[in-house]
Amino acid sequence: MAGIIEPNDGECHMTNNEYTHSDKQDYPSIGQISAKLSEKNVNIIFAVTQSQLALYQTLTELIDGAVVGELKQDSSNIVNLISQNYRKISSSIMMMVSNDLPDGLTVKFTPDCQENKRNKPECTVNVGGVLNFEVEILATKCINNGAPTTFSIYTHGLNDKIRITFQTNCSCPCSKVPRQANGPQCSNHGIYECGVCACEKGFYGRECECDKHSTNADEKRKQCIKPGTSDICSGRGQCTCGRCACESATTLGTDQRIYGDYCECDDFSCPRKNDLICSGADHGICTCDKRCKCKEGWTGDDCSCTTKTDTCRVNNTICNNQGVCECGRCKCNKDSGYLGPTCEDCPTCEHRCAATKDCVLCKVFQSGSLTDEQCDQCPYRFETIDDARKDRYHRLCQFDDEQDQCRFFYTYHNEKDQLVLRVQKTKSCRRILSVRSTIIIIVSSILAFGLFCLMVWRMLATLHDR
Repeated sequence: MAGIIEPNDGECHMTNNEYTHSDKQDYPSIGQISAKLSEKNVNIIFAVTQSQLALYQTLTELIDGAVVGELKQDSSNIVNLISQNYRKISSSIMMMVSNDLPDGLTVKFTPDCQENKRNKPECTVNVGGVLNFEVEILATKCINNGAPTTFSIYTHGLNDKIRITFQTNCSCPCSKVPRQANGPQCSNHGIYECGVCACEKGFYGRECECDKHSTNADEKRKQCIKPGTSDICSGRGQCTCGRCACESATTLGTDQRIYGDYCECDDFSCPRKNDLICSGADHGICTCDKRCKCKEGWTGDDCSCTTKTDTCRVNNTICNNQGVCECGRCKCNKDSGYLGPTCEDCPTCEHRCAATKDCVLCKVFQSGSLTDEQCDQCPYRFETIDDARKDRYHRLCQFDDEQDQCRFFYTYHNEKDQLVLRVQKTKSCRRILSVRSTIIIIVSSILAFGLFCLMVWRMLATLHDR
């Protein structure tokens, strides 16, 4: 009526939660709605009044995974309606094929449910129940010139997918070899041709070893449960005739692997470092017991610790013999008092002052016995301050410079794994007297002492005369 003839493009066209193309494009077709729901793998619940119920019931038959419920005029039953239809959807299992299914390939699903009378890939299953689907894939022509091709099968409404990779043998010289009917290769229940068993009706498995109508199905299922547990194939595989078929890498969508008689093993449940399993393939591998088996040169729960001790060595000793080397770093003994990256620093030890004295002389005062080359190798960080004796928080060192007989002061402490020396800018020097002054002082002292002795003698003589 509005003259809108442009077909719907299937895009969203939403701005601030409002549809902006209502007067530009036609309504989406039923096919477009169904395709979009399949693409996003979602279900839809139509809640409509009784007058529209019949129309929407017909619509749900054209849209996979859609259901309809009658809504009262006052919408008072909306919550119950959604709840009931959600349970209906969640208990219904429908197998689907992805849109990238190649032309010339057909996929047929056959479930083992009793209500399957229309040969439709859909079943109703209770919570905790087990449902098996038999999948038949048939190629009617050579596909992609025999190159590997992939597509997915999945359950409608769920995110789980099984990625299937296949190749078609476009030239079959093996077909010239006579077929072997009911031979041992197919457990006497199929035809062996071109290395593959075509099983008789009622039998399945790679070698037709499984009987679909066997009375000991429960016993076979128990063979897939690891002793001491209750999950079939550890919840990570399918039980096929008493054997576990574990989820493959294509199922998981990664290069990770699940294996073991009960699918109890994998190579991705071990400790990680930087989101790398066992710190990466060059450090270690993940074993079935969920522990990392480290390669040579690495250790630790996640194989992140190097066994090399180069970074812990100093003066041909490991951690100055005051600690142990762990993961390439020194862990100093707590009671030793030593600190630092190689356990060389000891704030409470007297020898630290003696060990740093020569570096202070050459770096700050350009004196001392070290050569220029030796001075350049001093590994400390130097800072100059006005008065080191006022620093009450760090160890104080003081020595006399033999060249000028002046005393210098400095403190030291560790900062970010480095020894920091805070040196007082000026030395403290004693006053040196000249030779003349020294003679005058000595003579004056002698005269003063003689005069003192004379006065004492005179006082004693006076007392004696009285």
